[in-house]
Amino acid sequence: MRAEPAQYTGRNLHVSTAVEPAIAAADMVFLSVNTPTKTRGIGAGQASDLRWIEASASQVAAGAQGHTIVVETSTLPVRTAEVVTTILSAAEAETSSGRKSFAVLSNPEFLAEGTAISDLESPDRVLIGGEDPSAIESLAAIYGHWMPAERTSCAPNSGAVSSPSSPPMPSSPSASARSTASPPSAKLLATP
Repeated sequence: MRAEPAQYTGRNLHVSTAVEPAIAAADMVFLSVNTPTKTRGIGAGQASDLRWIEASASQVAAGAQGHTIVVETSTLPVRTAEVVTTILSAAEAETSSGRKSFAVLSNPEFLAEGTAISDLESPDRVLIGGEDPSAIESLAAIYGHWMPAERTSCAPNSGAVSSPSSPPMPSSPSASARSTASPPSAKLLATP
C-alpha cells in the first residue's frame, strides 16, 4: 500500500518554503542539503563543499526559539556535526521567549534517487547518533510510527554533539510547551 504525502501533510509532518517561521515553531529541524565536491581551494576535486550545511545551520541558529533538535541528514563527512554544533552554540542565549539551545543529531541519508518514497516507508535500517539521549529518543519515536524499532540503531555519544547547556528534551510531546501534535512533530525544511 503506497501512501500519498497528502495523507500526512498537516498532521504531524509539515513541509514549508516559509523557512523562518517554520524554524521558530519547530521542535526538530532536518538539515538535508546538497553537498557537492569542492571545485576550488584546498581539497578541490576531493573534499565536500560544506557551505550549504553551514548556511542552513546559521539560518536555524538565527531563527530557532527555545530548545531545538537539529538533525543533519545529508551525505556529509565525519565530524560535520561538530561544525554544525559550533555554529549553533554561538547562538545559544537567553531570549525574551526563554533560553535558546540546541541538540545536534546525525541521521545519515538512507534514501536513493528514484526509490525515496519506498525507502522512507520501509528502510533497511535507520542510524541515529548524538549525545542527547532525549533528542535521540524523540527522533527514534518519529521513525517508530511506521517502522519496527529493531531497524533503528541509536548511538549515544557517537560523534554528533550537543551543547553541555542544552536542557533535556521531553520524552513525550505532551510534556513539551512548544509541541502541540501527538505523535511528535517534525518540520522538513528546504534551504538553499
